[in-house]
Amino acid sequence: MRIDYQFDNDEINCSIQGLTSLGQDLRPITRAISMVLAGESEDAFEKEADPTTGQPWPVLSEAYRERLEKKGKNGKMLQRSQGGLAMSLTPDFDAVSAAIGTNKVYGALMHLGGTPAMPAAPAAVKARPYMGLPPEGIIRIVDIINQMHQNALNGQG
Repeated sequence: MRIDYQFDNDEINCSIQGLTSLGQDLRPITRAISMVLAGESEDAFEKEADPTTGQPWPVLSEAYRERLEKKGKNGKMLQRSQGGLAMSLTPDFDAVSAAIGTNKVYGALMHLGGTPAMPAAPAAVKARPYMGLPPEGIIRIVDIINQMHQNALNGQG
């Protein structure tokens, strides 16, 4: 024997609609996540450290540092050209993903470092990661997701 019970409750229906709406378009969550990613990169440039590990970036060679200073480029590392790389970082998101990126051609070289297959000058570039998430960033993202779900459950879009 089977029995079904159906009910209609405005509060429950509103909460379900909120979750349904959230499930169809996660832009509120992915937008917030992309802002966390951008913030972590900003911190990396400020601290001159890998955002994921907190390890300081390798220092510049003395000769290269002196060459930059003669050109008047004596600011923070990777920001000596009016902060071009830092300012080029762009958060991006859609309904299912969040990202941060740069359109600077040297962005990957600075982030990943040179490889032996490259000519001598770029091959010598040490990685100075500026994109990534520390544990605190992961916690912030989980909190954002949990808050968005809670808001949806409470009928707050």
